[in-house]
Amino acid sequence: MEQVCALSENFSSPSENKALSSITTLNSKDMFKFFGKAAYAEHKHTRDTQPNINLTVLETLPNLTSLELNTCCLFNVYFPPLPLKKLVLNNVFFDKTAFASLLNLTEIEEFSVNLIYSNVKFILSGDTRCEEASYVWETRFPKNEHLLILAEWPNLHTLDLSWWFNNSNETIEYISKLSNLTSLNLSSRTKISNFASLSKLTKLTSLTLRKTLCDHNYNLMRDETLVTLGKLTTLTHLDLSHCSITTILPLQDMTNLTSLIVDDCDFLRGINVTCLIRFNNLTYLSMNNTFINCNNLTTFLRDKSQLTTLNLGNISLGDEHLEMLANLTNLSRLDISASTSYYGDLGLSFLVKLINLNILLLDHNLNITNSGIAYLTSLQQLTQLGVYGCDRLNLCLNCLKTKIPSLKEVHIRSIDCINQS
Repeated sequence: MEQVCALSENFSSPSENKALSSITTLNSKDMFKFFGKAAYAEHKHTRDTQPNINLTVLETLPNLTSLELNTCCLFNVYFPPLPLKKLVLNNVFFDKTAFASLLNLTEIEEFSVNLIYSNVKFILSGDTRCEEASYVWETRFPKNEHLLILAEWPNLHTLDLSWWFNNSNETIEYISKLSNLTSLNLSSRTKISNFASLSKLTKLTSLTLRKTLCDHNYNLMRDETLVTLGKLTTLTHLDLSHCSITTILPLQDMTNLTSLIVDDCDFLRGINVTCLIRFNNLTYLSMNNTFINCNNLTTFLRDKSQLTTLNLGNISLGDEHLEMLANLTNLSRLDISASTSYYGDLGLSFLVKLINLNILLLDHNLNITNSGIAYLTSLQQLTQLGVYGCDRLNLCLNCLKTKIPSLKEVHIRSIDCINQS
């Protein structure tokens, strides 16, 4: 109560009240800037280095529609009724009290919860300095059943539960009740093995299941899991980066896909061309750092002229493969960077057909020379060129800029040269 009084004293003039009324977007940093000490709330877990936020101050912002809280705590505090449409909680530790008060936010359309692994690992490590924080984690942090609150948001269409530590098949059952959901992110520490229930979400178009490098024992995305995932035929975007899959054949019925990302799927060593041929709507394909059969892949890609973005970094492409890629005349971004690339100047000569290219990444190619780069001067829409680690090059940036006036960025060696004239 004292904090509320102090706040009203600090913002009592009509001009200051008007200024607060005009605020529609707010983050943690701005909260402390606007409200000072009033933005802090007391809590008994004094050993926690993260500040506890006093959500009461938000009552002075009647038109607030977007709130992002970073690296803080929400212990024994309540969200007041607000017209929030977007709420982002990054590395925010909250208890059941704070989570239950989300019911006061009836207009939420986008909700994101993202916890940082390193901090949680510290809390769970048994360090004596964190005994109180460990107790909070074990007894008061929300469980899957608290996701029932999400069903009270009829306008919710975007949900990000990456780093939600209870992600499991049970999580899917709760999410499947959110009938208006169009975008879902369940990246990291995913213990989900069955996605069949998500087929109830007929409006769902985007699904991200990206695994992070520290999740070796948590992500259960395997080939058998893809069978249930393949039933989500309404999806237009799918991200399976870092997942332990060996094939994408179970996805063959997902013909509405416009974007497919399978970066760093280390076990994806072969690719079923007959599967990809069915993806006639695909405009974005990213397969960086996969051990795919380049001959099969480029044969498939040759007829996918609708592609606008193609990422094939760290894949052993030869000159003959680039000749096939030259048919993709709608490409605006092409990443063929790799330390093991086999293509050279001849391969670059085929790319002159890609007249719509804005971004071309050739980094870490030890074969290309200035002669190969000379072919690229016909790409008059090129704005970014990556040649970092291409040790045989000796570029005159001024000359390159003259020949390609649209060029804004050249990444070479350890220096990013931008707009050199």
